[in-house]
Amino acid sequence: MPPVLTVYANSLATSVKELLALAKSKPNGLSYGSAGGGTPLHFATEMLRAETGANFVHIPYKGSGGVAPALLAGDIDFAMTGIRRLCRTSGAASCGRSL
Repeated sequence: MPPVLTVYANSLATSVKELLALAKSKPNGLSYGSAGGGTPLHFATEMLRAETGANFVHIPYKGSGGVAPALLAGDIDFAMTGIRRLCRTSGAASCGRSL
């Protein structure tokens, strides 16, 4: 399953373009979570950062199990994750908002 760029449900961004603009406008950028440094989704997000010049702050978790709860709680601004994991973790009607 391909990764999905997902933002915190209350994010001001409603598109990838808006997410990148928001990241560039904030002095400390936007935080994103991954299953740890060097993982494929960490690299994918870093490639997005490098290609666009957006300001992202990496928050590594010990495995993928910590990313979805952090996103749903608003502890991180966004994540590149699998939608199945996100919905399974939330177990609910709200699975964040995919861009």
